Parts: sequence; C-alpha cells; structure tokens
Amino acid sequence: MQENLRKIIRAFIIITASFVLIKIIMSFKKEISINELTESKRLISTEVVKLGSNKISVPVYGKLSSTIEINIVTEANGIFYGNNFKSGTKVFKGDTLDTLNMMNLKVI
Repeated sequence: MQENLRKIIRAFIIITASFVLIKIIMSFKKEISINELTESKRLISTEVVKLGSNKISVPVYGKLSSTIEINIVTEANGIFYGNNFKSGTKVFKGDTLDTLNMMNLKVI
C-alpha cells in the first residue's frame, strides 16, 4: 500500500512540476495583441471627373492586369492563322488579332 501511495505522490509531483515549468516558459512569450482599428490614410491621389470622354493615364511603372476576363470569339467559320497569339500577348489598338482563310468554305 505504501508503495502505491509513493507512486501516486511521484506522479502528482511530476505533473505539478511540469505545469509550473510550462507556466514559466509561457511567461517569456510575448503577448499577442489584437490589432485595433486605426484610421487609414490614402496613399494615392484621387479626383472627381465629370461624365463624358475622359483620358485615362496611369503614371506608374509595373504590370497592369484586367479585373474582368474577356473572351474573344470570331463569329465566322474558317481556318485560324494566329501564329503569335498567346495568353499575355500585348495588343494595341488597331492590331489584327486573327485572320480566317475562307477559300475552301461551302455555302449551305
């Protein structure tokens, strides 16, 4: 009986010592504070424009991407001859995107 009591006391001392050691280690950890709402400042300049034809200019360097994906579909039948037309290709106003060879088509 005495031996069982010693085992129980040892287990209790080990658990208590472990708990105290964990508390000591946790006391060295920095407290994580929840971010408080702060007033944000605008990093860009804005201006109000009137409805009409406005010239858009972006005076920065870097890469721009469209927020809306556009699918280009030709509504004619024929053979597509597009050699350099890949995703990410730069296209300017007036550029020909594709041409169709309609020589071998039959009218139904």
